Amino acid sequence: RHQNNNTQRLNKTYVNRRQSVLQNHLGTIMYAHSFHILEFKIENDLEMLEKNVHDFCFMKGLIFFKPDRNINEKSNDLASHLPVTLFPTSFAKKEFEYAQNVQKIFQKLIFNISQDHDFLMNTLKTVILVDDFTRRLWNIYEKVHQEGIAQPVSLGIIRNDFMLDQNKSQETTQLSQIEINTISCSFGAASCQVSKLHEHNLKLTGNQQFLSKLAPNNNIQVLAHGLVNAWKMYQNYEAILVFLVIDLERNIGDHRLLEYECTTLEPNCKILRYTLNDFAQRGHLDGHKCLIIGTK
Repeated sequence: RHQNNNTQRLNKTYVNRRQSVLQNHLGTIMYAHSFHILEFKIENDLEMLEKNVHDFCFMKGLIFFKPDRNINEKSNDLASHLPVTLFPTSFAKKEFEYAQNVQKIFQKLIFNISQDHDFLMNTLKTVILVDDFTRRLWNIYEKVHQEGIAQPVSLGIIRNDFMLDQNKSQETTQLSQIEINTISCSFGAASCQVSKLHEHNLKLTGNQQFLSKLAPNNNIQVLAHGLVNAWKMYQNYEAILVFLVIDLERNIGDHRLLEYECTTLEPNCKILRYTLNDFAQRGHLDGHKCLIIGTK
C-alpha cells in the first residue's frame, strides 16, 4: 500500500519507540485480539507532531527534573518531558482483563505475607547475610514487629508489572509477570496523562477509528481515593498526608498530579512533602507513636 513520506517516518519512529517502551518509555495500550504492530497515518508534519507532544507533556505534568539539577537550583528550565510513545501499543484484551481480575488476589497475598513474620524470617534468613539492602529493610521490619504496630489499618499501593509473551509459531499470547513493586510504585498518575496524550494524538493525526479501542485508565482517581480514604480512617482531621521524597527528587510531575487529585477529592486533607533527611533530623515519635516533623 502506498504511503507518503510522513507516514513512513512516523511508522519507523513509532516502531522504534514501541520496541523500547518496555525499557523506559511511558505508553498506554490498545485492545486487540493479539499482539501486533499497528500502523498509524499522519496528516501533519512529523516535527509539528513532536512539538505538540512536547508542549502537551509540559502542560499536563508529564515532566521530571534533569539529573544534573543542582540541589539549590530552583529554575524550571532544567526540567524535561518524560519519555513517552507517540501512540498506544496493541495488547490482547483478554490478557489485559485477566491481569486486572487477579490484582485483588495478588494484593491480599502480598499483604498476608507481610504480616507473617515467621515465613519471612525463614525465607530471607540467607538473603540478609549477603544483601545489605534487604538486611536493612529486615532490621526495620524486626524493630516494628518487636515494638508492635500502633494502628490497625494500613494502605498498600502496589504496582504489578506484566509483559505479553507471544508464541509466533502457535499464534498465541500469554501473560507473564515480571515483578511486584511495593516501594517504587511511580507513574500511576502520569500514565493517565499519557492516555490523554495518545487520545489527543489519534485525533490530531486523523486516526479517530482507534479511539474506541483505547483501554480505560483511571489510575489517578483510584490512587487518590485510596489515600484520602486512609486519611479519613485515621480519624484525625489535623493529621497530615505526607509525601516522602528523596532530597533531589526528579519525579515532580507524577507526585504533584496525585497530590492535586487528593486535595480535589478532599479539600480538608493537608498534604506536605518531606525528605528522608527531614525525618532523620526533625522527626520523632510521640507517646502515642504518632510521627511528628518539627512541631507538626
